[in-house]
Amino acid sequence: MNAIDYSKEMLKNAREKINNVNFIQMDMRNIEMNKKYNGIMLAYSLFHLSKDKVMYFLNIMIY
Repeated sequence: MNAIDYSKEMLKNAREKINNVNFIQMDMRNIEMNKKYNGIMLAYSLFHLSKDKVMYFLNIMIY
């Protein structure tokens, strides 16, 4: 399982509470989907983007 967050502090908090996860500090808009996942969860991430950016981002996640 991978977890991505832009905030180093949020990742630090998550690492203290969750094991067996690959935590990555990055901007989700820079993700490259070169791997298939069984599921993707975006918790409050899309609220920070314009509608156009949301549609673009969802397209690269789906296809």
